[in-house]
Amino acid sequence: MPPGRVYAPEHAHLSVEKCVLELGLGQAGYRTIETDDAFAIDPKALYAAIREDLAARIVPCAIVATLGTTSTASPDPIADITDIAQRHGVWLHVDAAYGGPVAMVPEAAPWFDG
Repeated sequence: MPPGRVYAPEHAHLSVEKCVLELGLGQAGYRTIETDDAFAIDPKALYAAIREDLAARIVPCAIVATLGTTSTASPDPIADITDIAQRHGVWLHVDAAYGGPVAMVPEAAPWFDG
């Protein structure tokens, strides 16, 4: 079976990498994706990483996006990431430990598109 990989922003919680290790994918199974000036995942960098891995016969298993990282509280562009996940058939997990409660407030809905 080809190796698998999980993608997450540079500022994702440390528990994401630990979970990848516990799943048996090893350190090579975890790939951090560059963030922009607002510390949100760069969708173009994510797309490029997945395409690069596919070319290397590495199976994209999951993308972990955040609705507020632990270190910066920056939400990722979920709609763009969802499009990439759907295009490649990759499972998307959205870590909403910080931003999830805010996302339930109707006035904050535009911040959480996707």
